[in-house]
Amino acid sequence: MAAGANTNTPTVTFYACVSTLGGVPYNVKTSAVPKCLGKDRSISWNQAGPAGTPGTNGTNGTNGTNGTSVTAVGEPPGANCANGGIKVTNTANDVITYVCNGTNGTNGTNGTNGTNGTSVTSVAEPPGANCVNGGAKLTNTADNTVTYVCNGKNGLQGPPGPGAQSTFAPMVVAPNGGVAASPTLALASGDYLLTWDIPDAMPNFGSCSITGETNATTLAGGLYSSLISMGTGGGSVTVTCVSNDFSGTNAMLTAVPTTVH
Repeated sequence: MAAGANTNTPTVTFYACVSTLGGVPYNVKTSAVPKCLGKDRSISWNQAGPAGTPGTNGTNGTNGTNGTSVTAVGEPPGANCANGGIKVTNTANDVITYVCNGTNGTNGTNGTNGTNGTSVTSVAEPPGANCVNGGAKLTNTADNTVTYVCNGKNGLQGPPGPGAQSTFAPMVVAPNGGVAASPTLALASGDYLLTWDIPDAMPNFGSCSITGETNATTLAGGLYSSLISMGTGGGSVTVTCVSNDFSGTNAMLTAVPTTVH
């Protein structure tokens, strides 16, 4: 064997020549197959033998023991948790563990100061090009920038107050030449203040009467009111007016519960 060869490393392959006369190895190398003399042949080997066949699988392990349940409830600040937390109890052996909240962090550094704001002056703005319905004119005193805050346009007529009933519809010319009826209100029994309003001009206006209630009353004019009493069970109220021309005329009939004195 060559001097200095390391035979303790199982991954190193050794090469050598074997004499055909005496079977003695010679010219041992680890780098390459050596040249052998005459009919001598070369051989190779290492300390690790060939791989064996795989072994059979081992048997399955036994099942583990069942785990245990725990209960968790809030833990107030105190001896167990300075900042409060959760108390966890093992139901199998009543072993208690605490999961505590951490301490509060330190306050952050103060932010930088904001820039100074600017002042504004405010004066009333009359209706006109800047504000159709008027408003306020705001002037920034730092750069004289002007901004307008305008009023909105008027809203629609609101509904009658609590307890009131009303109906609004155009008057219709009756075929008998000059008698027209308003829309009808269905009212429960009780006392009401009835208001009849004809906002449009009514040519040759005559008179109006209330029908459908116990005390029918003749009323005059385009805007009037009357106290009415509805009997047991209530009923419907209709106002009928006499005029020569109801064309294009609108009317509002309103009944408000009240107490008759």
